[in-house]
Amino acid sequence: MGNEEVSYIKVLTLDSETTGLGKHDEPISLGMLLHSVDPKSGRAVGEAMQYEGLRKPSVPIHPAAKKLHGIQDHALDGLDFEHEKVRSFISAADVIISHNAAFDARMLVKLYPEITSKPWRCSWRQWPWTSKTDGRKLVNAAALCGVAANSSHQALADVNTLWQCLQTPTGKTTRSRVYLGKLLSYPPFQIDYYIAQDSRRFMRPAQQGVSAKSNRIWWWIGGIVLIFLLGKCMQ
Repeated sequence: MGNEEVSYIKVLTLDSETTGLGKHDEPISLGMLLHSVDPKSGRAVGEAMQYEGLRKPSVPIHPAAKKLHGIQDHALDGLDFEHEKVRSFISAADVIISHNAAFDARMLVKLYPEITSKPWRCSWRQWPWTSKTDGRKLVNAAALCGVAANSSHQALADVNTLWQCLQTPTGKTTRSRVYLGKLLSYPPFQIDYYIAQDSRRFMRPAQQGVSAKSNRIWWWIGGIVLIFLLGKCMQ
């Protein structure tokens, strides 16, 4: 019997930095790696295609976001993503992977609506590594896999860290399946469902206040109606 021919797939690993977490926030930094991968073993073959870009948003960067990634508003003046190149990466991908897929997809879909039509995996929610860690942050996966991780949030650096973690063997030998193979064996991540969930989770405070106030008003109205009906029943 001859050797079976391997059908490789294209795996796009990405990460974004943004102006904040809210509904109106935008991506300002994007890092992407596109690899050919054996879907069974998860091992990459050949050289990766790489993209890194910055863009000037239409909203200011939140101070908490600046503290996290260190990107200042003035540093983005006149900059934009290479949109055609980004779209070519998305188009070529058979699977897209991010360490927080719901968040990255929610931000990037504003610029690239087609991104949610692709199958996704989320290495945070679908954690493929052993559960014996202090948490599910990328630094936890890096520590588990013996990978050096950046202390600051930088999109392409974080993508490279994630990729190294996913290329770590699951067993004791170098011939073992790597963690990417395990992640690819999971069902596709329900990207639309989690984008909606993530959007509700990170509503702006003003929106949350309106929602909470509205709920309290309807709760009181419901209580008054209930008391009235109970009174009628008791007559």
